[in-house]
Amino acid sequence: MSDDETAITVVSLVIGLILWFRWYLRVARVSRRLSSPARRLPLMLTPPAAAGGLLIVLRLFADDEVRYAPQYLLLYSAMGFAWTGVFIHVMASMGLCARDDVAERNNAAAVPALMGAILGSMGAFAGGNIGEGPGWWVVVFSSGLATITLLAMWIIFDRTCHVIEHVTVDRDPATGWRAGAMLLATGAITGRAAAGDWESPIGTVIDFAVLGWPAALVLMIAILLERVFGVKPQHEPGGAFLTGFLPGLVLLSLATAYLVLLGWWT
Repeated sequence: MSDDETAITVVSLVIGLILWFRWYLRVARVSRRLSSPARRLPLMLTPPAAAGGLLIVLRLFADDEVRYAPQYLLLYSAMGFAWTGVFIHVMASMGLCARDDVAERNNAAAVPALMGAILGSMGAFAGGNIGEGPGWWVVVFSSGLATITLLAMWIIFDRTCHVIEHVTVDRDPATGWRAGAMLLATGAITGRAAAGDWESPIGTVIDFAVLGWPAALVLMIAILLERVFGVKPQHEPGGAFLTGFLPGLVLLSLATAYLVLLGWWT
């Protein structure tokens, strides 16, 4: 490894450890009277699941120099570790916070939304690692393009439909499921759009626009679903499943179908 790669590895590990240790500490150190461990557990298992997914992508689909070198697997795993840590803290600054909403307020609606944010941001980062490239800066550029697009679409989604308010104030579980699915579906599509062998910055942007436009379609459908279903009474029979989980599954199915249709990257 070169000096800059070693430095990036160390910096990423430090940032990731600080952010995620802080995150886990704040989520875990809450009285059972405020939030049950069972409610927090799925959320706490999501970061390791996302990290495992990234490692699989790196091991199978990254540059040959990365796939067979433990030091480079560590480098890009550490980058992803820090990357998602930053993203989830950005989400917290926008009003969707694991400690405040899940741990302290026992808000079930925030759990799937936050899980989608973690998995979606890791999907966006992982996609930028797929294919051949000259160095870590290529991953930063490609994954950054995907992640910024993901964040921009989330902002549009929230500004249009007031999703964060419905999740954190109204505590609507159905909205939480739809929001989480939107984040995961968009992250998967933007990550796939960022995948491929590196040619040039302009070429990457063009390819990203050509391949990533369905993310905007997912966003529009997600907005339409919010308009149709809105916030439902929590006591409504099957409400969260019928108006939250199933519509979210539609978004994920659309994203999956597009990825399958698109096939292998070039």
